[in-house]
Amino acid sequence: GLVHQRVADVAFLGALITNIGREHDEFHPNFDHYYGAKAKLFQYLDAGGFGLANADSPWCRVVAACCAAPVFSYGLAGHADIHVEAGSGILHLSDRFRDRFGPASSGELPRLQLQVHGRHNLSNACGAAALAMAMGATAGAVGHALNSFPGLPGRGQTLMHKPVEIFHDVFERPALQTAIPRLAANPTGAPCVVIIAPRANRTPAEYESTTREFLRLARHHHLPVKSVILSRGRHSRTGEFSMSAASWQQLRDSFKRSGCSPIPTDTLAESLDIAIARLRRGHRLLVFGERVPDNPMEMIQAELEKSNPSWYDPTSWSASATTSAHLRRALMRCP
Repeated sequence: GLVHQRVADVAFLGALITNIGREHDEFHPNFDHYYGAKAKLFQYLDAGGFGLANADSPWCRVVAACCAAPVFSYGLAGHADIHVEAGSGILHLSDRFRDRFGPASSGELPRLQLQVHGRHNLSNACGAAALAMAMGATAGAVGHALNSFPGLPGRGQTLMHKPVEIFHDVFERPALQTAIPRLAANPTGAPCVVIIAPRANRTPAEYESTTREFLRLARHHHLPVKSVILSRGRHSRTGEFSMSAASWQQLRDSFKRSGCSPIPTDTLAESLDIAIARLRRGHRLLVFGERVPDNPMEMIQAELEKSNPSWYDPTSWSASATTSAHLRRALMRCP
């Protein structure tokens, strides 16, 4: 949207950048093009605005350097204008930040005790706090909002149904570094299903690196990996595969080179059909699958708990008729 100048006439007061990684390869021919697209938002700011950049990311500082407005840093780094202590969750503000944004940032700062886990989420919360206070929200209101936020479906989401634990996150290094230690520390030793979404826009080197990190963490934390199911996934509108043939093969090869024999499937429905069979045998299972269109966590929870699924949209059952029908049949066969 920034490249196509869809917001070129919008007067932005502020901008915040959390990270820069390699994404949307189907549009950006190289990293410089992607980096330049991000930078456009900061170029739109005039001297009366403000920018916020993640102090823990060198690329964020480079992007923010093109900004005519003053840029404030945030994050886990002690030198940031607003930084959060990783262990205690205590926030600190620089005099520079307080001088600029005045009364909202002058009260007693909250302690962040988030319901979501991981350093990356704590960093994002710190950025959200900085942005909210810059826009006039009081420190107390910011702390209450962040500490009561339950998280997003599919991002570090856990469902408990003893003796089975179902955990859902994305196949990215920060998520893995948070998820695997949590799963390994499960005191019940219950069978576990991890549903993680592979990203189709990763480079071969990134697939290789993320797979190595996953297996390293699993070994280090003594997480017994019985099976790995890889779901290629299909686009929710077109029905086309969400991963190219080359990316799909690369992901499978990454696991094979690491000594793991993955079970490939084309859809999440097929993955969960296999998963349910493994669960019946008491296996601890890791599933790599797409998050949409079937809202798998909601459907699994509704079926396992035999509860009234009024808290989610029932039309999700028919979002993709073939896949949903297959998944529903598979779930109905689960005791």
